[in-house]
Amino acid sequence: MRRPQIEHWALQIVEHVEKGNNVEDDLVEVKSKWPDDHHKTARQLAGHANAARGEPILFMVGLDEGNHKVTGADKEELANWWQQVSKHFKCAPPPMQTYNVPSGSAQIVVLYFETDAAPFVVATKNGGQVESEVPWREGNSTRTATRSDLLKILVPTIKIPEVELLYAVVELIDEGDTRRVVELQAQFYVEPKSPEPVVFPNHRATATITGEDGIILEDHSPLEIRGPGLSPVYNSRESDISAKGGVGWCGGPGIVVIETQAVRPHGIGIDVKAEELSCELGVSGTNRSIRLQTRLEPKDSPQTAKLQNRRWVYGRRAVR
Repeated sequence: MRRPQIEHWALQIVEHVEKGNNVEDDLVEVKSKWPDDHHKTARQLAGHANAARGEPILFMVGLDEGNHKVTGADKEELANWWQQVSKHFKCAPPPMQTYNVPSGSAQIVVLYFETDAAPFVVATKNGGQVESEVPWREGNSTRTATRSDLLKILVPTIKIPEVELLYAVVELIDEGDTRRVVELQAQFYVEPKSPEPVVFPNHRATATITGEDGIILEDHSPLEIRGPGLSPVYNSRESDISAKGGVGWCGGPGIVVIETQAVRPHGIGIDVKAEELSCELGVSGTNRSIRLQTRLEPKDSPQTAKLQNRRWVYGRRAVR
C-alpha cells in the first residue's frame, strides 16, 4: 500500500472517530496515548497481526474513540516505546512503517504493519513452563490461538485488492407528484494483489448516501456490478472484468462500475443536499469488505434545473 493510500485510510478513521462511529475492527486499533503496558501491547499487536491473515493493519496513537476527539501524540516517544514493546516478541515483530498525520492543530502517529510473516509469537509474561504464545484477536479482546486459528494463518486466503474511487454521481430525479428516484453510479479502479481473480458478489455490495437531514439512500439490496462501457464485459491486454450471474469478476487491474436506483417518496424535497457517499464491496473468499467514503459536491446543470432534478458528483468520469 502506498503512502497516500495509508494516509487516506488514516484520515477516514479520524473522521469516523470525530463523528462518534466505532472504528476498531480486524485491521484497525486506536489509542488516545502511548500504552504503558508493553507486554500487553505486544500481545495485542501480535494477536491483531495474526488474525489479519496477511492484510496490513493500522495502529494509531492520538485518537480518543470514547470521547470522539483527536488528542494528538508525540512521535519522539515512538523509538523508546517500540523498543520496549518489540522485545516481548520471541521472533521478529511485524514490519512497521511510521507516519505523522496532521489533524487540525494536533498530529496523530500512524503505525502501519505488514502481516505476511505470521504467525507472530510473544513471550509469556511470567515465564514458567509455557514460555511463548501465539495470540489471536477476536472482537476487541485477545486470546491464545487455537488449532483452527493457526490453520487459518497457514491456509492461503484471498487478499483484499487495492480499490480507488474514481468517480461517483448521484441524481435525484423528479417523476411527478407520486415519486422521486435516486440514482447512483460509482466507478472504481481495482488492482488485485494476488494471481487469483477477485469476485464481488452483487448481494454484498451496498451504498449509503447521507445529507444534512439524514439518510437519502440506504441500499442494502443487490447493486449491479459491471465493467465499463455499454457492454458488461471489459477486456484489455492485462485486464478481464466482467459481470455474470450476480457477481463482478476481476481477473486483473481495471475499472469496476456499480449502479443502483431507488424510489423515494415525493416528500423527500427537491432542495435536499446529498453530502456524503459510503460504499461497501464484499469480496468472495473472505469475510472482509472494502469500505470507501467520500464527500459529494453539487453539480446541477441548466438541464437538470429545468427538469427540477438535482445532481451531485465526486471526481471525474473515467468510463461511460
